[in-house]
Amino acid sequence: MSLLNRAESIRIASAVALVSGVVFAAAFTSCDLNDGPCGTGAVCAPDMHVAPNPVIFDALAVGESQTEIVFVVNTSGRALTIDTITLVDESGEYGLADTPQLPTVIGAGDPPLVVPVTYTRGAQRHESAHLLITSDSRSTDYVRVELTPATELPDIVCTPQLVAFERITPAAANEASGGRIHSVTCTNTGEAPLRITDFSVLGSDHFRIADSAPDASFPLILAPLEELAIGIEFEPESGGLEEGALVILSNDGDQPRKEIPLVANRTAEPCLAVTHAEGFAFPDTRIGSTTSETFEISSCASGTDAQSLVVSGVSLINTPELSSSDAFSVIAGDLFADGDLTLAPGETASFAVNYAPTAEGIDDALLEIRSNDTLVSPRVIPLSGVGRSNICPTAVATCRVAGGLVDSDQLTAPPLSTLECSGTSSSAPGGFIADWEWSILTRPEGSTAQLQPNGGSATPSFFLDMVGIYEMQLEVTDDVGNRSCNPAVVTVVVTPDEVIHVQLTWETPGLLGPQESAGADLDLHFLNPVGKWRDSPWDVYYLNKTPTWNDVSHPRMDIDDVNGTGPEIVNLDDPEDDTWYRVGVHYYSTPTGLSEPAFTYATVRLYVNGILTFEIAGKELAKSGAGGSCQGEFWDVAAVHWPTGNISNIDTVYDNMNDSIPGSCPETP
Repeated sequence: MSLLNRAESIRIASAVALVSGVVFAAAFTSCDLNDGPCGTGAVCAPDMHVAPNPVIFDALAVGESQTEIVFVVNTSGRALTIDTITLVDESGEYGLADTPQLPTVIGAGDPPLVVPVTYTRGAQRHESAHLLITSDSRSTDYVRVELTPATELPDIVCTPQLVAFERITPAAANEASGGRIHSVTCTNTGEAPLRITDFSVLGSDHFRIADSAPDASFPLILAPLEELAIGIEFEPESGGLEEGALVILSNDGDQPRKEIPLVANRTAEPCLAVTHAEGFAFPDTRIGSTTSETFEISSCASGTDAQSLVVSGVSLINTPELSSSDAFSVIAGDLFADGDLTLAPGETASFAVNYAPTAEGIDDALLEIRSNDTLVSPRVIPLSGVGRSNICPTAVATCRVAGGLVDSDQLTAPPLSTLECSGTSSSAPGGFIADWEWSILTRPEGSTAQLQPNGGSATPSFFLDMVGIYEMQLEVTDDVGNRSCNPAVVTVVVTPDEVIHVQLTWETPGLLGPQESAGADLDLHFLNPVGKWRDSPWDVYYLNKTPTWNDVSHPRMDIDDVNGTGPEIVNLDDPEDDTWYRVGVHYYSTPTGLSEPAFTYATVRLYVNGILTFEIAGKELAKSGAGGSCQGEFWDVAAVHWPTGNISNIDTVYDNMNDSIPGSCPETP
């Protein structure tokens, strides 16, 4: 399913039309008039134009995403081949959506190739990345496209930072035909437009947005230095303390959610405000461990004659009528080292409450804050927690391709690369991770690679020996033997980055697994039509792994397996045009200890431009007698044509190589 919505698709279509009209006209005019490679009687060499470059994303809030389109245009009169599009991103904030299948060809006059790039704002600003686009362009091997967020950012500043309503009784509010109104003024002090997507009031129902507030047709856009006044109305039903907050959502990356505290029924008298005023529930905590939470108290008196807040003590209530669990404790440090704590209006201080359960079950406590605030002294805050003997640790698994910079649990990689995996981000509440257990859930048929040094390592590596999908699972155990309730899984999709990629695997009944010097040995052969089987340099096999053909092509055997199951792999990145390449399999030697004739079952997969185009699985081959270059059946599998990618399915088994192509198989070891 496409990652772009309909509106985004329409925007892309419009942009394609614009880019096509402008760039194509310029490109083909210059091509027709150029006296160089594109002059009369010559064929234009392919050339590439990429726009926009750089790509500058808007200023976003943390977690917000934006997709921009990069267009790759053929500016010549000849077909242009785009080989690779690589995202280089150390921040993990960028991604490619709907990436085209590569390599791909943009014909002369074709619409541009569309490459959507998504940026998701992280916690840090100004994290840049770039795209590397390679092609057969005559002007350059690659184009680097810079990706960067806007350097000019919005900044929201609101005054006052605390709205304190004077004491007002219901009767006074009624006489005023409504409540009292205070205004909060927010200014965009940044250099980019500030986009306010919502504002609302939380807390007491007696606070509300005043009718005088601006029409909330969101988003509201504030230019740099532009102001917005938001009226807050308070209409009480009693004369008691009321608290709330004005919440403003915007694209300020540092303050995407700005809260302005609201306090009512106050005068200049001492005023106490505290976080978690309505109560706090600690997360489930393992018996024998400790969870801590910070509480902040502040002096909220207002006015020119505002008085200081004097806090005389913070403690848990324990009386004959009310009691607190011993699992809770107050950590006030030196707040009261000199006696009472005095806070001037606007000043704050912090203390902590620890929860350390000693038995399973629910624990409760009452936290008491004593001060000279006559309305709320003592301030009583209910606390709760649950002690458990068995809390699952959390398994976290990521991998990266060796030499890469991005760790993820969803990866793509070329075959024959190595994964570097890590489970060190796993955690255990109140303890530590003692054991890691990695396992392979899913792997391509024929893959035999193993985790190194073993599955018990916190940071194992893994060789991607085959094309296909791999799933690696991590389970962890903490220091008291609790096992993760949910395993972590890393998924890796391995796709060939070579033009032609050939794989051979096999299974031998009676052979339990790979055994050094004891398994069936099958040999993969990849033949240039100029030569014969086992004819160097034209046949790529275990005695001729990296030949050069006609000073043009450089095939290579990347894996030669001799111990029982494969894989054997041959790659060719630079095939010659109008050439049929041949694939064969030779049963070289018999498994030790098996009766003859010894049967084995071979599978060949052939990929062209990363796509599986041909496969024959479980082909029966037989071997009798001693091993050697000519003994044993030979399977003439198929031929692949370049550049069409067409496959000729030969699928014929011969008694030996000479029956396939006469003159093959000279008597060499």
